[in-house]
Amino acid sequence: MQITFEAAWYPSIEQHQIIQDHLRRFQIAKRVAFKCFLKGHTRQPIVTWIRKLNLLSNARYIRSAIEEAKAIIQAQQELVSLYCKESAWKAQQASQHLKDYQQTLNQIQKSFTKKQYQKLKGLHSRLQKTQSIKMKWENHRKNKTIPSIVFGGKRNLHLYQQGKITKDEWTKRRNNGIYCVGEKNRRGNANLRLHHNPLTDTFTFSMLLDRGRRNERLRAFLYIPTKYKTLFRRLAQGEEKYTVRVLYSTKRTSCRVMVTIDHSTDVISNMNGMAGIDLNPSGIAITLVYPNGNYRCSKWFLCPELVYARKEKRNWLIGNLVKKALNWIASYQLNTLTLENLSFYKQFGSNKKFNRIKANFVHKKFIQSIQAQAIKQKIAIKSINPAYTSILGKIKYQCCYGLNTHQAAALVIARRGLGFKEKLYAHINGKRLVLVVPPMEGWTSKQIHRLSREIDEFTAHLSNSTSKVSVGLPRLITRRQGSGGGIVPRDHTPTPGKGAQVLKTGVYHES
Repeated sequence: MQITFEAAWYPSIEQHQIIQDHLRRFQIAKRVAFKCFLKGHTRQPIVTWIRKLNLLSNARYIRSAIEEAKAIIQAQQELVSLYCKESAWKAQQASQHLKDYQQTLNQIQKSFTKKQYQKLKGLHSRLQKTQSIKMKWENHRKNKTIPSIVFGGKRNLHLYQQGKITKDEWTKRRNNGIYCVGEKNRRGNANLRLHHNPLTDTFTFSMLLDRGRRNERLRAFLYIPTKYKTLFRRLAQGEEKYTVRVLYSTKRTSCRVMVTIDHSTDVISNMNGMAGIDLNPSGIAITLVYPNGNYRCSKWFLCPELVYARKEKRNWLIGNLVKKALNWIASYQLNTLTLENLSFYKQFGSNKKFNRIKANFVHKKFIQSIQAQAIKQKIAIKSINPAYTSILGKIKYQCCYGLNTHQAAALVIARRGLGFKEKLYAHINGKRLVLVVPPMEGWTSKQIHRLSREIDEFTAHLSNSTSKVSVGLPRLITRRQGSGGGIVPRDHTPTPGKGAQVLKTGVYHES
């Protein structure tokens, strides 16, 4: 895994112009390589054309520019396949919604009102729109092409077209970065290098200028946060490779230096227990358990601004929230946590409020922040199957420990990380029975409360029943599974089916 650290580079006013010219030539070389790859050219002719255009002569800069262009194309190709699935799902949903509404109107058998006609017209237009989007992405996938890309960002391009920024500002925003891959045999990085002065304990950063002179470097002061100084001292010695990306901004007097290193340190669990984490659009729920699986403590880290904040602020909020949460875990001397192995697609419905919440739930950013912070604090991470954690937590642990839904789900996640399997119990006439219930992920609160109520009624009916042994299970369960339930003798141990969807419905003695 790779981890990135950020520092601030402070070149002088005279050096800014030199840096801008160097970054401009690197970005032009990257765009040239990008266009050549789209036309089907190979690597070697691209290197020759970049040298002939007098853009770059350094082999490492050229290689880095080509790799960046290739990475952009690969990322866009992956997005095309993802967008094809999402657009197909949206078109299917729009078609089904239109079909259901037409059936509803046919049952009424009356003339359309103006409001009904407008809704029907809107559903037709939505279906046409989703189908056109689906065809667009399908054509990209069949022809192995990618959509057009604006280097520098569409927002900045629109500002330039509207006359809100000058051409010089647009050029600076378009050519704002340089990148170089690290090499261990070249003191970590040959072109963009860190330097450390042990006498004053200060750092400098040097950039190799590719303009004809041999080994011409531009050096300036580098500010590094105190907590990262030990790491940067080790990197400055050149014992391990590090990749550097420099980002230039016209709004700052400094440049952002992003240093990326390979980190593969294995963490051994201290066996003090397990922390379960349940990620949500509005916060993080954490529950700690002992090594035997018993509940220890829980905390809900709420951050409602995540739902509506902008991208930059949301990333900042996620970073601070994750840091606060993992510090709380470390305060209990735990170094192991469990996460759900989830994957999300942009499957939106007609509810605008829910669509906004789901669109702003950047689950991948949460996972990346947790992984990066866990590496810094030497915490091991384990992934588990997320099936039915919310349902099991709500039915089994929420009322027992006074937790909310997310904290109860985190308790199930932590126990599952330790290898425990969840069962639903019922105590009848002093005997502990195992109630095997096939809960469905995505149940509403009303359905879950109804299930709990009917389970209580069912167990009360069993405790009062003396003449008849076999009793039907709650209506909510039998209607979903289409089978009855009963009491199985103690010497019989049932074997549930594979997966929660095919579990037999019934009440069994615990073996």
